[in-house]
This record gives sequence, C-alpha cells and structure tokens, in this order.
Amino acid sequence: AAAQAFAAARAREEGTLVALVERAGALASQGGLETKHCSSLLDSLGKLAARGDGAGGVATHTTRGAAKASTPTSGGTSTDGSAAGSGPDWAKAAAQLERPLVKAVMQMRAIDIAMALAGLARLNSRETALLRASRPRIKELAESARSGAPIDPRHGAMLVSAFSAHARLGNRDEQALQEVGVLLAACGAHDRLVPADFVLPLLRSLATHLRPAPPQFLPVIEASLTSAVGSFEMGQLVLVLRSLAFIPGLESSRRGLGRAVFGACLAAPLSSLPPVGLAGALRSAWALGHGDANFWAPAVREAERSIVGAGRSSDASGSTAPSWASDDLAAVALISGRILEKAAAAVPHEVPTEAPAAAAALAAAGKAPALLTAAPASASL
Repeated sequence: AAAQAFAAARAREEGTLVALVERAGALASQGGLETKHCSSLLDSLGKLAARGDGAGGVATHTTRGAAKASTPTSGGTSTDGSAAGSGPDWAKAAAQLERPLVKAVMQMRAIDIAMALAGLARLNSRETALLRASRPRIKELAESARSGAPIDPRHGAMLVSAFSAHARLGNRDEQALQEVGVLLAACGAHDRLVPADFVLPLLRSLATHLRPAPPQFLPVIEASLTSAVGSFEMGQLVLVLRSLAFIPGLESSRRGLGRAVFGACLAAPLSSLPPVGLAGALRSAWALGHGDANFWAPAVREAERSIVGAGRSSDASGSTAPSWASDDLAAVALISGRILEKAAAAVPHEVPTEAPAAAAALAAAGKAPALLTAAPASASL
C-alpha cells in the first residue's frame, strides 16, 4: 500500500524508497508475500523507478546526479562508477520479487501477470524469466475464456501493453502474444469487448512496438473499436486514424469498422481534423479497403483545401492555418496517385486529362469503384 501511494504521488524521497525496496525484497525472499502483492509491488516500484528526476517525478532531498544514480538503467551505481549508497537497488528488488512469481505463475491471474511484467519492463529487466514462464498460464487462461470463463478483457489489454513494453527492450514473445489475442477474441465472442479507455493503448501497442500484430487480434480491434470510436474526442480519433493502417489484415467491411471510424471523421467534421488526422484517415481508409463515396470525395477535397491553406499561410505573417509535415504530404500524394491510377484503368480509352471526370461519372452510376468519385479532387490535389 505504501509503494502504491508513493507511486501515485510520484514522490521520490530516497530514504523511503530504499526502505520500501529493501523491505519488499526481504519479504519476497522469506516467502512472506502473496503473488498478487509481489505483482503489485513490481508495478509500483517500476513506476517509481521510471519516474525519477529525469522522468518528471518529484525528487526530494536529492541532487540531479543522485537521482540519476538510482535509475533502473544504472543499477544503483553513480555516473562516476562509485556505488550509490543512498539509492535503491532496483535490479536486486526486481529479481527478488520475480522469483516467487515464476514458481507460482500457473496460479496467477491475468492482471497479476500484466502488472508484474509491466513493472519488470520499467525496471529494465531485459531477460525476465517471468515472460517465458507465463506463456503456458496465458494459454490456459485463453482456453478458459473460450469456454466462457468471465475473464476481464481489460486485463488482456493490460497484458498487451506489458508485452509492448518488453518489445521496446528487444524481448518479444510471439507465442504468448498470440495467446493474448486468442483470450481477447474469446472475450469478444462472449460479448465482453475491450472498453473504450483500453482500446487506444491496445491500438498503439499493436501499431508500433508489436508490429506486425498477430492476426488473432483482428476481430478484437474490429469489434471493440467499432463500439468505442463514437465516444472518442478529437485527439483520440486522430490516434486511431494514425494507427489503423499499420495493423495488417483489418478490413473496413467487417463488423462495421469502416462505417464507424470514417463515419466519425465525417461527423467530426473533416474540417476539424488536423493535417496528421486527414493524412491518417486517407491512409487508413485505403489500407482497410474502405470504399464509401460519401467519405472519399469530401476527404480528398478537405485535404486539398487544408494543404492550399497551409501553403498560403507560409507566405502570410500571423496566419493560424495548420502546417503539413512532409511525410503526411507524401502519404496524401501517394494515395491521390493510386486513385488516379485506378481511374485511368477504369476508362482506358479516355485521354489522361479527361479520365478523372469520366471515372467519377462511372462511379456515381455504380459502374466503377465508389472511391473513384474522388478522382477529380485527387487530380486537383
């Protein structure tokens, strides 16, 4: 409880941290802690270690040098190589708390495994025995979920975040990650979707450090995001739009995903999306095979309007038009080029300058893919 309170308060009084770490290690070594308490301590100590002076924490009664000396990467050694007498021995505490968890892993809950692994990652435990030992337990939990056991999908999402943290350290367990996907898919099959506030961390992990995401996660994302996206604020929607294109295998037509996500863009409305959001929307719509004419033509026109406005603002002092990053401009240009390529293929006998309008007319009549309604705007852009 003390460790949780200090972690929540971001307090870093060195004497108290040393006492907490030493007491936690002693209790773990003596077998005086239940597995859930070991997991909770690892989670709290990991947060305390990661929130040092250089990470935005509140360091009290210590200099910047002393705070650096007790970070998890330094292992309790100061920058000049001398022992840091006052700093907690994070590495020793991690090993002491991990040992009983490895022995009892087959009795652990999903949330306890997630908290322990997250704490170990924050403590920079690159070679963690628990990561390997937890694989059969996660598989067992996944099988229980398929049988209808009431496993909380939030705990599965927390496991994904913990695996992502270890992947950042260069330690990825593909088999265990796939089993987490099976667990979450089983929860979804029993109408237990990942809640909205856990969907974004899940997406971020799968689109970044856990790329490529295992296919077991596809139904999880499609169902949970479809349910959650309508409640997201602008910044959250932008994060979704930036992530979807980097999770291979997602399809717009499954579980209403495209209608929900790109319908949210239209409702936002499109003019309120920042450049990175517009580029992400176009990139993700293309990657997911979203073919709604009601989205494509307005989205490409809005991207053109925004880019033209940004270009004018670069020549006008005091303008507040948002600027476009080069990679977002490149993404929009690439997608526009692909649309024009499809337009030319749809009307091969038209001269190139007439092809966009001719292809759009065919699309409007239902005789060509609906996204070709955006061909004239793509040519203009």
